[in-house]
Amino acid sequence: MRRGHKILIIKKNKYIILVVTFCLLVVFLGLRQLLVNSGSFQLAMKIVENNAELQQHLGKPIDHKFLVMGNVSFSDGWYADLEIPLYGPEGNGMLIGEAKKNANNAKWVFSELFVALSNGESINLLPLSSKEITE
Repeated sequence: MRRGHKILIIKKNKYIILVVTFCLLVVFLGLRQLLVNSGSFQLAMKIVENNAELQQHLGKPIDHKFLVMGNVSFSDGWYADLEIPLYGPEGNGMLIGEAKKNANNAKWVFSELFVALSNGESINLLPLSSKEITE
């Protein structure tokens, strides 16, 4: 094989790698956007923003970081588990939650929702009855 052909093959491989990387990035960003726009995510962030105890630890405003993790799926109703890195001017934490929404009900109900703070403490964001927190 001549030298010119090797260079051409290497250039083609670079373009293929670039295209595959771009496609994976588009899929990742699309899935992230679906999670961030889900009702469970929006409700969890609304609860975080309105929790006075959490505001004392993290400060105001509280926001989420770019790399959110979680799963929203449907099997005999909707199910969501969330892990959302939070930050504020006074500290950081990880919001962890599980929620369900019946197939015929338009409301998310959290069975677990708390923030693990960077200092090792955790703050439960559920009231005595989890049914009080609905969309």
